[in-house]
Amino acid sequence: MEDDVSGARPARIFIYPAPPESRGGRGVRFTLGTLLGILWSEKLLIGAVAFACAVIFYLISFLVPVNYTATAIYAPASRPNASGGGLASLLPGTLGGIGSLLSGDSSNVQHLAALVKSRPITLKAVQDENALPVLFSGRWDAKAGGWKVGGGFLGFGSGAAKPPSENDILEKFGSIRTVSADPVTNLITVTVTAENAQMAAQLANRLAYYANNYERNRTRGEAESSIAFLNQRLQQPTSAAMHDSLANLLEQQLQTATVINARKDYVIQVLDPAVVPELKSSPRRSLYAALGFLLGMSITAGFGVFFWLRRERSGAIN
Repeated sequence: MEDDVSGARPARIFIYPAPPESRGGRGVRFTLGTLLGILWSEKLLIGAVAFACAVIFYLISFLVPVNYTATAIYAPASRPNASGGGLASLLPGTLGGIGSLLSGDSSNVQHLAALVKSRPITLKAVQDENALPVLFSGRWDAKAGGWKVGGGFLGFGSGAAKPPSENDILEKFGSIRTVSADPVTNLITVTVTAENAQMAAQLANRLAYYANNYERNRTRGEAESSIAFLNQRLQQPTSAAMHDSLANLLEQQLQTATVINARKDYVIQVLDPAVVPELKSSPRRSLYAALGFLLGMSITAGFGVFFWLRRERSGAIN
């Protein structure tokens, strides 16, 4: 056994290269000074690429549609002075829930803001103001005066010319219109952004008109229903006290109907109407150029650092 052991081949010992950090400090150390040195050494390339990207982004901004923003300020319609006589004296106590909307309570201002943003007001304003061709200019054929024909099923066939659906209108107009209520000042700010400056101002102002008409028609319908019901009850036999109560209620409803027709600004008034904007709100071409410059500089600097690290690590291993 001893001869076999002594005659055995010696074991082979493999010696792996030591890590770069243990070989005389040849490891890669990346510091802020290293980064600044890389950027300075590649300053011409970084500047050229950043300038080229800025020019490209600036040119791209001309492909983005130009938009204009119009702003209008609303307020709850002022309540007539109850001591003024005439129709003014009929308002308190005769309008029910609508009377509360005319107060300066912040909750009522929030309610009016929600009314301006509501589905019926949005659809009525967009359709009656002929704003669909402006909002959906990509789908509108101005020469033919109608909606463009689609591509049919899977792009084959003639398809059909379909106008935007109600959901399309609500989604599109909701993306270009903002309504905010200030509980401190009790003012409502309405902004509309569109490619047509005149249409933007027109919609910002006319939303109040449609909100007033909607509430006026709703209250008129309630009053007319109440009047018809009270007249019917008055024709039926009843006690004298009940007859007097019904007569008073009927008189109040008649007064309500009179006030409804007399008030132009029923629940909302336009304090500061929107004017047709002369300056575009977007795109901001300088912002596009600045973004392109920063992006080009970041990408070039990143590639510079990457290749420097790769080169240094290769040298350290070799």
